[in-house]
Amino acid sequence: NVAVILLTLGFAIWSFANGIWVSAVLLIIVALLRAFVLWTGRHLIPFSALLLKQSARLWKQYPAMTVSNIFLQIILCAWGLLLIGVVHPTARRIWVEDSPPVGIIFIVFLFGTFSIYWTTQVAFNVSHVITSGVTATWYFCGETNMPSNPTLH
Repeated sequence: NVAVILLTLGFAIWSFANGIWVSAVLLIIVALLRAFVLWTGRHLIPFSALLLKQSARLWKQYPAMTVSNIFLQIILCAWGLLLIGVVHPTARRIWVEDSPPVGIIFIVFLFGTFSIYWTTQVAFNVSHVITSGVTATWYFCGETNMPSNPTLH
């Protein structure tokens, strides 16, 4: 989470340096929200560490979780490349050729920013649900009652 916050702030600084003010402000807002969530949930970190240790053990035991998460990341990368390939040239054409009102550029960058944020969060959450589902199955069913492939159940 700290690395994501720092990366988001880095992109905000890059956006400021390149004069993309709307993107920079939105990235700073996202970084501040992430930092607030991390700060308010810091008391849950020790319990999360114990669950993470067990999840890592189960991850080694059931490799289908790795395959499904790699598939999700491939989809996420494809969406990001598609979005960059569509939004950036469109915004550039509108900016250079048409000299549009600022509102249109704002809407294009707002769509791009929220689309990337949304799809990233969905991919991370689906990966989390896959892993936590297997961990919850282990927790409630026990080691001896685990299905043969809990990733598909």
